[in-house]
Amino acid sequence: MEARQSSRRLFLEGISLSQNGIFAQAVERYQQALQHWDHPAIHYNMAMALQNLNMPIELHAHLTAALRYDGKPLDEGKQKRARQLKTLVEQQLAQLEIICDVPGATVTTGEEILCHSPAHLTRWVLPAEYTFVARKEGYSSELNTRRRTLRRGENLTLHFRMYTDDELKRGERWLPVWAPWAVLGGGAAFAMGGGWLYTRAHDSHQRFDKAIRDCGGCLPAPEISALRVRGDQLQRGATGAYIAGGAALLTGLVLLYANQEQTRYLTADEHERQLNIAPLLGDQPGAVMTFRY
Repeated sequence: MEARQSSRRLFLEGISLSQNGIFAQAVERYQQALQHWDHPAIHYNMAMALQNLNMPIELHAHLTAALRYDGKPLDEGKQKRARQLKTLVEQQLAQLEIICDVPGATVTTGEEILCHSPAHLTRWVLPAEYTFVARKEGYSSELNTRRRTLRRGENLTLHFRMYTDDELKRGERWLPVWAPWAVLGGGAAFAMGGGWLYTRAHDSHQRFDKAIRDCGGCLPAPEISALRVRGDQLQRGATGAYIAGGAALLTGLVLLYANQEQTRYLTADEHERQLNIAPLLGDQPGAVMTFRY
């Protein structure tokens, strides 16, 4: 009885302060009153004061507490006002649901501990960008981090699954494995082509020289001169092929070295966004493509 009397006295002081626009002190009185008696009317009046202090999370919490007995014992007018205000506030906030079923894990955002796993938590938060970190011995907290931007009126469910480093480990190359070998193969093909052109050029020059010797150093006929011209052309082609082949071989060796497999670790977000393709069973063949976030 004494506790209720103290609560009523503090409650009336809070009302008086609210009527005079001293909302911060009114909230203090209501908080003290609630320590003696957790009554919906006190929560309602505290919510009315909080409207003026730009504290939407606290405002929503006290509106919820004021309406927890289906609005009773508030009169109909206060019930209606509380419900309307609660709906309006929820449109300005975001609702966050966190599910974590990894025993022994702790989920935090910033300096705040949200829950110890296993847990299923639902709460209202301010629209903002959040970084959620799941921590547990033996797991990398950096990799088991989720970043989300929550907007007004949004409902977000985060199902925390934790992954070991081995589960998130990936071997990656910046080019397909075949690409450097293809360049090397192209270089070898150019070099072989250069060899073939050089052989043809040598054969054409030999035929020209033989024709000159056979005629005793006479002025060569046009068809004999053509042998030398052709040989010179083939020799230039062979030189170009050797240069191109050498450049391609060198490039292929550099690419082969640079394209060695590199180890990279995915974040939990990246891992869960990977595309999953499952066969679709039934009369029509096909596949189901799903993303996990």
